[in-house]
Amino acid sequence: MTVRVLGILLTAGAVLLPAPARAHHHRLQAGGFEGLVLTLAPDPARPATLYAGVFGQGVFKTTDAGETWTESSAGLADLSVRALLVDPATTDRLFVGTDGGVAVSTDGGRQWREVGLSARAVRVLLGEPAGTLYAGTGEGLYATDDAGRTWREENLGLAAKDLRALARDPRSGTLYAGAFGGLFRRPPGRTEWEPAAEGLPDLPLRALAVGPAGTLYAGTAGTGVFRSEDGGRSWRGASRGLAHRVVLALLGGPGPGQVLAGTLGGLFASGDGGGEWRYLGNRATFLSFTSIVRAADAGGTLYAASGGLILKSTDGGERWADASGTVRRPGYGPAGEPSRATTPP
Repeated sequence: MTVRVLGILLTAGAVLLPAPARAHHHRLQAGGFEGLVLTLAPDPARPATLYAGVFGQGVFKTTDAGETWTESSAGLADLSVRALLVDPATTDRLFVGTDGGVAVSTDGGRQWREVGLSARAVRVLLGEPAGTLYAGTGEGLYATDDAGRTWREENLGLAAKDLRALARDPRSGTLYAGAFGGLFRRPPGRTEWEPAAEGLPDLPLRALAVGPAGTLYAGTAGTGVFRSEDGGRSWRGASRGLAHRVVLALLGGPGPGQVLAGTLGGLFASGDGGGEWRYLGNRATFLSFTSIVRAADAGGTLYAASGGLILKSTDGGERWADASGTVRRPGYGPAGEPSRATTPP
């Protein structure tokens, strides 16, 4: 399984590795999901509920903070899940992006139906408070205001359309789109994207995050992390101490200057906006991380996806435990029997 999922990971996010990355040790571990966990989505109203998108296996759901997981893919025609989004206004409504378009569930993942973009591979989803849903694909950006019943292209000024990351600054409302080939921004009320990559030496972008104070972070596919204090008009390197420069995921906050980076060779944290990075925790060292999210509980529980595992931290990332739990699949053996439990290495 290790060779297979590493190939998927590189195709999904990394491109060719630079020499230091090839020399650096990295691991992908199998788990009860039997596939690569590419994306995680917390329920903003139920802190113990989390969804996982597993490439080739579909969607899985936990309601007990990772103790048990249940396959939740009924009606999902394409199981190559790359993106998940929980509607913050109606948390029983979920959207999933696959190699076969976008699907929606209105009952917490029990049943899915396709809602468009069926000929496109959807790699990233982003929702706006007003209700607009954006889908980033290999052919550009698409938007819907009616939960997928109708879609429109929003590619004016988007010179590179192989989109890998989307982010929104909640303070200004500015949208950012990262692609393999460029970075772009669009202020609210505008219809045209404008370049935002001045000073970025590495344009295959894989991850974007906006910190609480408005700092914009960009994770690249070979030269680490960069930061901007002016909405992407200028950038500077922010990778000191980042031992692995292929960045697959970023998460800003909860405090100013705090940011997490998931790379192809480990999970890192910075408390000064990327000025200095350090390895995080026991189980997190040298694993490859594809998604990092924060639950809505008072303690800000963190979840991170690595290979076929999901890890959990309740102390800000200092220590991590396996949260892959027991994975149940409908129709496997006697009713309620777990399909396969994850065995910690």
